[in-house]
Amino acid sequence: DLNLTHEPYLTRASNTQEALRLLKSTRFDAIFTIHHENDGSMYDRAYMLHCCAHGAPVFPMVKSYTPIHLLAQRGAAPSIGNQPPPTCYMWQGDTRIFLSLVKLHEDSANLGTDLQQGVRVLLYVEHEPSAYSQTLIHLYHELMRKTSCGMRVEGVNRAHVLARMRSRPKILFASSQQDAERILRTHGQRVLAVVTTLALPASDADDAEMVPDVGLRLRAALPYTPFLFLDNPARGPEVALGPDVAFADKHSLDMGDVIRRFYEDMLGFGAPFRFRTPEGAICAAASDLRGLADALADPELPDASIEWHSRRGHIVQWIFARGDFGLAQRLREADLPALEPQAVRDITVTSITRYRAEKMRGIILPFDARRLQENWFFLKIGDGQIGGKARGILFLDRILRGVQGEFPKLSIRAPRSVVIASDVYAQFIHTHDLAPLIHGVLTDDALADRFTACALPADVRDALRSLLGSIHCPLAVRSSSIMEDSRPKPLAGVYATYMVPNAAPDIETRLEQLCHAVKLVFASCSYQAARNYRSALGCGPDEMAVIIQEVVGSPHTLPGGSRVRFYPEVSGGAQAGG
Repeated sequence: DLNLTHEPYLTRASNTQEALRLLKSTRFDAIFTIHHENDGSMYDRAYMLHCCAHGAPVFPMVKSYTPIHLLAQRGAAPSIGNQPPPTCYMWQGDTRIFLSLVKLHEDSANLGTDLQQGVRVLLYVEHEPSAYSQTLIHLYHELMRKTSCGMRVEGVNRAHVLARMRSRPKILFASSQQDAERILRTHGQRVLAVVTTLALPASDADDAEMVPDVGLRLRAALPYTPFLFLDNPARGPEVALGPDVAFADKHSLDMGDVIRRFYEDMLGFGAPFRFRTPEGAICAAASDLRGLADALADPELPDASIEWHSRRGHIVQWIFARGDFGLAQRLREADLPALEPQAVRDITVTSITRYRAEKMRGIILPFDARRLQENWFFLKIGDGQIGGKARGILFLDRILRGVQGEFPKLSIRAPRSVVIASDVYAQFIHTHDLAPLIHGVLTDDALADRFTACALPADVRDALRSLLGSIHCPLAVRSSSIMEDSRPKPLAGVYATYMVPNAAPDIETRLEQLCHAVKLVFASCSYQAARNYRSALGCGPDEMAVIIQEVVGSPHTLPGGSRVRFYPEVSGGAQAGG
């Protein structure tokens, strides 16, 4: 639920002395201390544990039936370093509180670095331990779940999903007016949403005066930011509800549902962006960036809806909530609220198209026929390795992306590529019982005939048929074996490359030509010259992946107009002299 990469391990100590002994011999990532009435000051215990904790955070906790006067000792408690005494939390039987507090600490500790990457913050303001201890659990539980759902909708690869999960909004907690105002002064421009009570103490002092309208003051400072007010139902009439303002009982038994609906309806976490008219009627919805661009490009979408959302920053806010910070920042700099609806359409659609194209570069995406209609760069058929040459192409494209900024009027990239992974080769060999042949005495021609007489897996043929339905230029079918292009033993020029004209009017003819070339590249892994070369280098058997690349060039009509020839833009060879 909370995006953990390792299962946490808990160590229990029955009293303070045992805990101190453990801390002398073992390093812990976090320390939780649950207070009992006869234990003395919980803040004194927290201070002693902190002094031996090697920098690990200490979270003092009390049980739900602890007398309230035991909590009113924070002001007299010793400070920890330059920090005030720690906030006390309430143990109410939900084990999710432990990991939620760890996440809260991580969010605060990593905030400086995260803000530099464009991460937004969710401000939570509350002073009652029973309320904030329970609400923090649901804030994190639903945030992680909704962020994960959004990643599945977008359908990027796993590495990208993990990176996006780490770019989720961070939660900052304030328990007094002083803390909340400090966060606003420092991070006000980064606040994505606010969950707050109405009344707060002016400071963390035990005798601090209660300020009854802190929540309303925060709302006045952030008029277009989504707010969820959590307070006693009797104060509900004081809150002016609206499309981006909600109210709920802070002690609601359905707090998880309250938080879920707030995330979905007002922040768009795990939910579509719903275009509404000024009167509130839904006129369109988008579940991802492509859907958002399609909706904005649709002339049926009313200008009044676009203006209503852009004036309130809803489009940028939804994109920020998804973790697409680069795109959101571009749109924020474009100042959408000041633009006419048609300009909002044009700028947003263009920005989304460019952003999605940039995002696809350098990323290996699983092959999906639907992606062929988008701006794709590198697709993978199968689950195995992509081989050395394919890795080199990705590395080259990363370098080209780095210099793109020096030539803003040019599009510099490696050709679009589809790689058939090495597990397809292994399946092909196993299915057709070709293993005895690749170490046998057949000539290269005989071996090629045996390979080409066998069929590729049906799912691979279907994928290649879909590919040919969207690509109509010549194709280079290139080897990318596991050992190829390695630094110590590069195997350069050992395996085959074939050119496929991809010009027949019938797609099945083109498919057969492409499959034939793929199987010839498979066969080249076992040609006699390749085996001799590997043997001379002391290499064992190799496995083959295959790259299918667009040939970069242009068609040219011959004199008389009867025939067309395709010529590459550049042809030749190069050799490094370093």
